[in-house]
Amino acid sequence: MKINKMSTLLSVRSAGILPVICIRSDEELKTFLQSIENTPVHCVEITLRHEYALQAIVEIKRTVPDVIVGAGTVVSESMLMQAIHAGADFCVSPGTDFSLLRLAREHNIPFIPGCATPSEIQNAEKEGLSLIKFFPAECAGGPAALKLYEGAFSNITFIPTGGITRENLRNYLKCPNVLACGGSFMIPKDRLLQRDSASIRNEILQLCSIRGG
Repeated sequence: MKINKMSTLLSVRSAGILPVICIRSDEELKTFLQSIENTPVHCVEITLRHEYALQAIVEIKRTVPDVIVGAGTVVSESMLMQAIHAGADFCVSPGTDFSLLRLAREHNIPFIPGCATPSEIQNAEKEGLSLIKFFPAECAGGPAALKLYEGAFSNITFIPTGGITRENLRNYLKCPNVLACGGSFMIPKDRLLQRDSASIRNEILQLCSIRGG
C-alpha cells in the first residue's frame, strides 16, 4: 500500500466522521464540495451506486486534490479497476472478498473490506489488515461488540458503518478501536437536493464536535 495514502486516510480520526455519499450530478457534487469547505472533513467515500460516481471521483481529484476520496460499494474486480482509473485514493467493500484485497495491493491502493463477524475479522487479520469496515454496525452488535473486539483483536481498528445516526454516533466514537464512523446521514439527502450547502456544513461541524466533546 502507498504509505502516503494510508497515513492520510488515518488522519480521518481527528474529524471522527467519514461522510458516505451517492452523488448523481454536477450540481450535487458542487453543493457537496461547498459543504465540506472550512470543516475538519478532508476524507470522503463516494459510493459506486450511480453512473455519475466515477466522474465525481475524477472531478474531486481534479479540483480539490487534497481531499482524500474513497470509492465505496466496490464489489467486483471491474469496479475496483474503474475506481483506480478514476483516481480513488482507497476502496471500500461491504463484504470480505480477499481476491479484491489482493488485486488492490497489486495496484498499491488501500482496500477496506466490510466485516460483521469474529471469523471475518480474524481472516482479515490473517491477510495482514489492520483497518476494517465494521458493517452493518448496528445489526452486528454495535458499540458493545466493538468493546469486546478490543480485547480479542487488539491490532484491528474499525470504521463502523450501517445504522449509525446522530443519536448513537457518540457511543461508537467512545470506543478506542474506532478510527471514525461512516454514514450517509452526515450529508442529508434532502438538503443536498435543495443545494443547501450552508446547512450541510453546519451539520458536519456539529457531528465533528462530538469526537472532541
